[in-house]
Amino acid sequence: MRDTEGVSDLGTPEIAAQGNDLPLAKVSAPRLNLRAGPGTNHAPIMTVSSGTILVVEDDSQGTWVRVVAPNGARAYAQRDQLTFTNEEK
Repeated sequence: MRDTEGVSDLGTPEIAAQGNDLPLAKVSAPRLNLRAGPGTNHAPIMTVSSGTILVVEDDSQGTWVRVVAPNGARAYAQRDQLTFTNEEK
């Protein structure tokens, strides 16, 4: 069962980025756990594969970045597992 406490539904990453000047990031790791909070002590809410495009909402959390997951939920990803880009899929 997926832990969704504190996670908001924003639609797809493309919808979340529309009308906002939010940066995009591509997953560079083979697999990446997206977590409910910034740190490995927070539960993974989903795992994404290399090449997955995420909308970056906040990159001020040091080694963690708040993103919009492919299912539209807000989640956190490790910064060093992402390549930042403004190009769409």
